[in-house]
Amino acid sequence: MIKTVGFATITALFLLSGCGGDSDNKSSIEVEEIAQLEGFWDISYDKDGKHDELYEYYLPNGDIILYDYQADSFDNGEDCYLIGESIFEIRQNVAGTFYYFDTEKEEIGLQFDATLGEDKLTLTSPFNPEEVLVYKKITKSRIDMEAKQCSKEVTTNKLQKKRP
Repeated sequence: MIKTVGFATITALFLLSGCGGDSDNKSSIEVEEIAQLEGFWDISYDKDGKHDELYEYYLPNGDIILYDYQADSFDNGEDCYLIGESIFEIRQNVAGTFYYFDTEKEEIGLQFDATLGEDKLTLTSPFNPEEVLVYKKITKSRIDMEAKQCSKEVTTNKLQKKRP
């Protein structure tokens, strides 16, 4: 499986986000274990007038599969998705806070508390409650129908450009 990077995107989303929360969703629950995060999440965002269409699938063990659409205004590529295992995993510390773990650098990344609503996931920084991300839940069938995987050539070239 192809290793792809999603952490820079996640960090950018926290920096771009403003105040928010889950106050409009009365059926919100505090996430207590990683398995509760399982599902497809739309983590797309806009920055500098460009749209980056991204989806992540969180597995019950904390692994993340990234779907990065290439024909959006951010990537300006082919009409296909880069699909691969993220270098990040979701883990949980003893205090119950979740964090992204970089499996290549073996270091802790972004930390967050999580709340699940009926169709959304809200991530809040435990250090600054003003830093909030809200991801929309999507159905796997939607991704399966839309996800045309990029050729190996496109995938290899794109991933090489993403590496420093």
